[in-house]
Amino acid sequence: MAFADQLTAGTTVDDATWTALRAFYDEAQALEATILVGFYRMMAGFVNTIGVEREPAVPGWFTSA
Repeated sequence: MAFADQLTAGTTVDDATWTALRAFYDEAQALEATILVGFYRMMAGFVNTIGVEREPAVPGWFTSA
C-alpha cells in the first residue's frame, strides 16, 4: 500500500519502498504494479476532470487512510 500511496502522491517511490515491493514481486510484476497504479491514477484524473458522479446505488468513493 505504501507503494501505491507514494506513487499517487507524486511520481516516484523511495528506494526503501521499491526494495520492499521487490522483496515480494519479481521485476516484471513490480513494473506491472507501477503501470496499474499509473492507470488508475490517470482514470481518477479523467473522471474527476469531466465531473463523473457516482450512481446512487454505489457506495462512497474509496479514500486512503
